[in-house]
Amino acid sequence: VKKTSFFNFTHYKKIEWLKIAMTVILTFLLSYFYQEYKAGLDSVAMSTISVPEGQRTNVTLPDGSNVWLNACTTIQYPTSFNSRERFVILKEVFLEVAHDKQHPFIVESEDFKLRVLGTKFNVDAYPETEKFETTLMHGSVKVTLKADSSQTVILKPDHKLSLEKGRFVMTKVEDYNPY
Repeated sequence: VKKTSFFNFTHYKKIEWLKIAMTVILTFLLSYFYQEYKAGLDSVAMSTISVPEGQRTNVTLPDGSNVWLNACTTIQYPTSFNSRERFVILKEVFLEVAHDKQHPFIVESEDFKLRVLGTKFNVDAYPETEKFETTLMHGSVKVTLKADSSQTVILKPDHKLSLEKGRFVMTKVEDYNPY
């Protein structure tokens, strides 16, 4: 009887050690797969289009948004918009953003972040000239200064927003033709 009792005790200890080992292994595996998943989200493949001097280019983004790029401009965007936000990084561009309430469209330049709430607008943000302007034709755009997030403006149609002496200035647009 003692031998059976000792065997049951040893068997019980083995089962407890197996439970502990499986818990540790499962924890490490889940942690590893979570880190791999998170790293995959951070490493988004980006497409870059640069327009040479004297040319103009039209691009359709993966979500169906239409983009006009002027001469000497560059745009970067993910090869697929599969995150919660659709975003592009640019200098100067005219955009017609495809409507999608579930995936906000974000436009970033060096100093500004625009959250697109509407459809048609132009952005001029060349870092070498320190100039920033965005002109809205349809819809609305929320503009935030990256260096000072308290400076946020929601731009309405037929208005232009520019940065003058570190402050946003909004003006009414009478003529969209700059020439």
